[in-house]
Amino acid sequence: MFESLASGTIVVTALPIALIAVFFAVRALSSQRQVRATRAWPTVDGRVLSSGVEARRSRSGSGHSTSFYPAVVYEYVVNGQRYMNNVVNPGQPIGIGFRGMVEKKVARYPVGNAVPVYYNPQNPGESVLETSATGANRVMWFIVAFIVLMLICTLVFTVGMMSVVDKMISPFG
Repeated sequence: MFESLASGTIVVTALPIALIAVFFAVRALSSQRQVRATRAWPTVDGRVLSSGVEARRSRSGSGHSTSFYPAVVYEYVVNGQRYMNNVVNPGQPIGIGFRGMVEKKVARYPVGNAVPVYYNPQNPGESVLETSATGANRVMWFIVAFIVLMLICTLVFTVGMMSVVDKMISPFG
């Protein structure tokens, strides 16, 4: 009976942590695939229509925080069709807590400047200005590694506790 309780405890403890790790790993892999795909996209000349920094405030348990995002709108023409987009890097955008870092990135895209635009030949409305991953992808892999480490520690602790309890019970059974 104790063995089934122990294995049930391990599953209940480890499963949610493993699912969170899988969620972040899938997102990171998807982002990596997207980055690789954009590197093969053709380019056209585009033009920056607006350029700035977008601040988004969020509320957390400990108060408010502000994250900054590049807000660059550009236009380009593919096969006579005009498109507008605002995606700078492929993958999931992630806010940065330091406005200066985002301002530095946005400074590369002054209004009116010509820019190379990488576009998806299957769907020309999908485009990016840069084909490199943002820090978001590295952050997601860091989160996956951290969660896996937590999972290992949880399993070691749970299995260790089960053996301690087993030793305590064995003289009586």
